Amino acid sequence: MDAAEGELRGLREELKAASPEAMLTSSCQMAKVTGKFLPSTQALDLVGTIMDGMLSASPTCATAAGHWFCAVLRENGDALLNEVPDILSTIFIRMPTMQERSMRGFLLEGVGILAMFHLEAVITSLLAKPLPMDSCSDTSELWRALGRDDVSTLHILGLLLEKIQYPAGTEGSPSEGTAALGPLAATCASLEMLTTMHSSSVLRELLPELLCALLEQVGHTVGQDMPMPTASIRRRQLQKGQVCTVGNPCRLSMETLACTISKGLGERVAADLSKAGTWPLLESPQTHHEGVCQLARTLLPLGIITPQFIGQVLKWASSPTENLRVTGTAFISQLMCDPVLEDEKLLKAVLSLLQQRARDTNNLVQQMAARGLGNTVYGAPEQLKTHQKAVVETLFQASFVPARPEIREEGMRALTHIFKHLGTDAGPLVEDAAMHIRPFFNHDNDGLRAVAFSLFGALAGCMKRRQAFYKIQVRQSLGTLLLHLEDPNPQVAKAREKPALLEGLCQAAQGHYSSSWPEIQMAAIQFTGILLEYAAPRSAGQIKVARLLSSLQTLGQDTSQEVQDVATQVAEAISKSPWGSILQEEENHGHTLPYITSLLCFGCLRPRSI
Repeated sequence: MDAAEGELRGLREELKAASPEAMLTSSCQMAKVTGKFLPSTQALDLVGTIMDGMLSASPTCATAAGHWFCAVLRENGDALLNEVPDILSTIFIRMPTMQERSMRGFLLEGVGILAMFHLEAVITSLLAKPLPMDSCSDTSELWRALGRDDVSTLHILGLLLEKIQYPAGTEGSPSEGTAALGPLAATCASLEMLTTMHSSSVLRELLPELLCALLEQVGHTVGQDMPMPTASIRRRQLQKGQVCTVGNPCRLSMETLACTISKGLGERVAADLSKAGTWPLLESPQTHHEGVCQLARTLLPLGIITPQFIGQVLKWASSPTENLRVTGTAFISQLMCDPVLEDEKLLKAVLSLLQQRARDTNNLVQQMAARGLGNTVYGAPEQLKTHQKAVVETLFQASFVPARPEIREEGMRALTHIFKHLGTDAGPLVEDAAMHIRPFFNHDNDGLRAVAFSLFGALAGCMKRRQAFYKIQVRQSLGTLLLHLEDPNPQVAKAREKPALLEGLCQAAQGHYSSSWPEIQMAAIQFTGILLEYAAPRSAGQIKVARLLSSLQTLGQDTSQEVQDVATQVAEAISKSPWGSILQEEENHGHTLPYITSLLCFGCLRPRSI
């Protein structure tokens, strides 16, 4: 230090100044000069001694020690790579004893100085600190100290992103039922860095990749326990009387995902997801798939789901990890609604994958695969005709081969969408569907009964070239269909409200108005009234109510008094029911409406009482 000896002697004299400010200035300058000559092997010892000085009862001495601390790190930063873990550990240990804001500020500034020289070493050391990180923990505060500005924060997020992502082909968990420590620590650290960001535009370039990695992390951690801490951390926890690490790894991952969405896409998007209950759905293993579907529905229209994102999701669906297969297949099921599938090459690959997943050993994966195949109607309606044989055959397996009720229900709901879309272009399997569906009309599961009636109604639109066959199916099922108008589940009874089916039944009934037997005429009239009583007007737009009432007016002049009475009663009940709005619309469109006011003298009698 020969070259600096004279300067140091002068600074030593200045320390005798009466002014505390002057003394502090001299001390800081002395720290800079001394720091240039400090051997790196002695830096750790000096840093520890300086931090002891930061606990001085004298505010001036404590402040001077803080300046020395930062100066030593700044002047020797290049040479301290190997000492970074030990210095950070020393800082971490001292933080609980330094609650005074200015003193903690020196410690945080020191971490930032080290990061300027050795960022990756600092990140690695901080990731080894105990989990979970809450906003008040020392670890969280140290991470936030690294966010000097949005650009540096984005750089750190990019480094953390590499540690969140799982290597290809790995299970991602060191032991069954336990979350992986490394990705979870990087996820928690990312949350702390995100809280320091101010501009969403800066985050935008990293957003698709970050969202993809965080959703994968959520998929890996759903239903998992917190990872075991390292040996050194376990010893420290035992010394403090802590016997286990608390926290929910999936919830921690979701908090980071939610913050990323809020910072990158806006608080409105994050608030909408919260309002829809997406986060509780995502966290539960029983409802995780529905949460993924809600999240996908929100993200897809925003234009941030890149081809690379889709490629990763396709890999998840084939993962050896069951949780991740559920996440991937659920996301794909919603992706099937998106126009991106108009790309024929991508569509073929996704359909092939869904057909494989429909035979998966996991029930939720099977259910989501069936939903995805049904959603092809929305994402690739034109191409569906080309692929209908493979799609329908796969859904037949899901619907009618013995399986869990949820899978069968999803399969039949998907078939309902597809047959509605295909109409008369549906292949020969439509007849098989009509026969296979009938046993479900009396199933003890409400959902299966309801979807079975819906599918049966959808089949009516496919049967214009197979009317004889469909009439046989209706005739064989008619008793069951009528009985379930009184089904204890309102959704099941409502599933008779299919336009094509209702129209067909009404036409069949009106065909018997001209029967030569009064008993048949009355039964047909009563049947019409019952149908319209249970059906909502908007569910059967093809029924011409004015024409129906005109027929009933004619029957009001029938030679049989009993037929006249029944026709009058049903006509009045229909005209005073919610179907009255349909009557008004038909009149406004120029239809003649022969009201039968002369026949209403018998009073209103509802069809149910008939």
